[in-house]
Amino acid sequence: MGNSPIDSADGPERRRFGRRAVFKRATIVTDGGVETGCVVVDISADGARLKLSDPAIIPDRLGLMIEDDDFSVHCKVIRREDEHLAVHFIGSPRRLSWLRRRSGIAAKVADAVRKADK
Repeated sequence: MGNSPIDSADGPERRRFGRRAVFKRATIVTDGGVETGCVVVDISADGARLKLSDPAIIPDRLGLMIEDDDFSVHCKVIRREDEHLAVHFIGSPRRLSWLRRRSGIAAKVADAVRKADK
């Protein structure tokens, strides 16, 4: 079950990339910076299925962070079902550690520029 592709009730998976069941904690981040916890139920190379309490509050574009995998990617919602969202990855995933380090450096540079302007 862990890394095997998932078959649907209608037969074998027909997606371009097969899905893997993962059940990992993740965080959805909206453009406004609102964070919502969720669980990644399954994932493929180009998308994922997420479980959360209220998918209706999530916008059509979002960021997905999987802390345990050092993974971050921009997504587009392609389907909403009960407590699930199906998302398609937009662009390439990034390492969370790299993004955090980069934003930390940017903040330090901005702070140094502000201090130099005084």
